Formats: sequence, C-alpha cells, structure tokens
Amino acid sequence: MAKKKDDRRVLRTHEALIHELLDIIETTPYDLITVRDIIQRANVGHSTFYGHYKSKDDLLIAGFEYMLDLLIEQIYVTDDNRLVFDTTMLFKHAFGHREVY
Repeated sequence: MAKKKDDRRVLRTHEALIHELLDIIETTPYDLITVRDIIQRANVGHSTFYGHYKSKDDLLIAGFEYMLDLLIEQIYVTDDNRLVFDTTMLFKHAFGHREVY
C-alpha cells in the first residue's frame, strides 16, 4: 500500500476493494474480472485504486499479505514458553468465503 498501513481511510479502501474482489470471484472466473468491475462495486475511484495498486493481481497479493499479517498477530508465546497459534480468525475467514476456497 502506498500510505501507512494504519491509516483508516487506506484500510477502509483496501477492505472494500478486497471484499468486492472476493465476492466477484465467487461468480466470475478470475481472468474475466476487470479492475473496473472491482472499483464499481466497491464505489472507489479509478485514480484511488491505481494510487494504491498496480493491477487486480496486486490487490489480490495485498489481500494475502494483509491476511498473513493478521495471522502473525495470532501467534504468541505463553509465560511457560509454549508457542500458541490461534487459528479462529483464519477459519472464520475461510467459512465466510467458502465458495472461493
């Protein structure tokens, strides 16, 4: 992303775009999806999209990176040195997009 990851406007834009991309993937083969399809459904301007991403592929990669960042936040070490990975968020995400998976 072009701006700081903690900028709320950037996060809202990213979430809207990736959400719409995932929704479109449920009914349309990925190769047939256009940036125009995504931005129209997300109600995001053309210049805003290209201010953050180079292509729909770049958006998809950024979505995976965002998900990986969230997953990493779920890994921690307990006081007795056990490594714990809470996978709840991962499975909720997969269930919410089960048609894609």
